[in-house]
Amino acid sequence: MKKTIILCGAIIILVISLSGCGTTGEVESADKAVKKEVESIEVDPEVLDPVETESVDIAVLYERIDIAVAELNQKSDLYKDLLTIISGTEYIPSFDIDRIRETPPDMQPPNQLDVRDEDGEIIGEGVVMPFPYDSDDLRLVNFSWTTSGNYHVFGIDVGANLEEAEEILESFGYIAKDMDGHGSRADWYIRSNNLMFLYNNGLVTVALFVAVDDTEILEIRVYVTDPFRREPDSRGVEGVDWVS
Repeated sequence: MKKTIILCGAIIILVISLSGCGTTGEVESADKAVKKEVESIEVDPEVLDPVETESVDIAVLYERIDIAVAELNQKSDLYKDLLTIISGTEYIPSFDIDRIRETPPDMQPPNQLDVRDEDGEIIGEGVVMPFPYDSDDLRLVNFSWTTSGNYHVFGIDVGANLEEAEEILESFGYIAKDMDGHGSRADWYIRSNNLMFLYNNGLVTVALFVAVDDTEILEIRVYVTDPFRREPDSRGVEGVDWVS
């Protein structure tokens, strides 16, 4: 009887041991599968900050910028389409592309322009940069306005309601960006006593400014970020048909 009990116990221990080995092997196999799956995930530039683009295919990144800008231009009314080559405007004599490139990072380059109405009143402001940064094309990369009735982005103009504007932007794939835990809806900070809310579609951004404790939009800015502005030799943009 004792021998039977001992034998049964030994068998049970052996079964448990074998079962444990199988489980360990399955776990190790699962771990390898998960690791392989994670390693195969492609980083999406739409969730990247400009400084986090090292692992992204450069040509794909620029093409996504191009697609987002093309949609914005088609469904908005700006002074000039975003990424328009500025040589087609009256402002080209004002800019020196070499001086713009040679400006230290902590200084404002000579690349700003005022957009005026027929009476000479400033109704908008623009910024030009070589885009891509190592090209010879000066393009409109940033445009803002503070008066209503002249421009709009996706139908949103100065004077519109922030919450309604946010719904429109979200419908076009623009994501409200959080910054430093200031809130789940948007990235904001004080600028000229106004709050700024950022909405990103990849590296294309719409910024909306409102007064503190108010929802009326006082200023709108649209701009494109070149993620490789400080690394002009690292980019390949062949095949990208830029909006002009």
